[in-house]
Amino acid sequence: QGWGKEASDAYKASQNGGHLGFTWSIPKGTVDAIVKWQYTETVAADYGVMLEFYPIGGPKVAEIGPKATAYKHRDAKWILHYKHQWRPGDAQAFTVMMAHHANLVRDLDTALPCAAFYNYLDNTLSCAADNDAWLAAHFSDVPRMKQIKTENDPSGLFRSRLPSSRALASPS
Repeated sequence: QGWGKEASDAYKASQNGGHLGFTWSIPKGTVDAIVKWQYTETVAADYGVMLEFYPIGGPKVAEIGPKATAYKHRDAKWILHYKHQWRPGDAQAFTVMMAHHANLVRDLDTALPCAAFYNYLDNTLSCAADNDAWLAAHFSDVPRMKQIKTENDPSGLFRSRLPSSRALASPS
């Protein structure tokens, strides 16, 4: 993604994440985390770490009600997208990249709201203490999503962070 053919052909294993911002100013601590993990304590790997800011949302997105769809953060102004990638099968690179990713996310979680972009679902959000908090960081109406999952997938055929009715049933 964005690094040309060499990178896209070789570095197919990755971990993405994205924090959202709700004002046009960058919260205190965000720049410090970026400088620390992108420049001071970065990993020595070609095409290994990507960080990019880009605007998101706008008046048309904001016109849709906050609970009309699963997309929660219609009032977000920007996203900080981060990606770590490595060659598939490289266990050492996997370990290094995932540790770097977890450290970056931990520092961003202390500076930014616990609000994540669902195109970059990230299981490592340290700000989400449990599964419901993780779901709430990404989606607008978690109880409604759980109800839809229970009604439409009672046997749990489709795996997700939403529990199926089978998972909710108590053992006999």
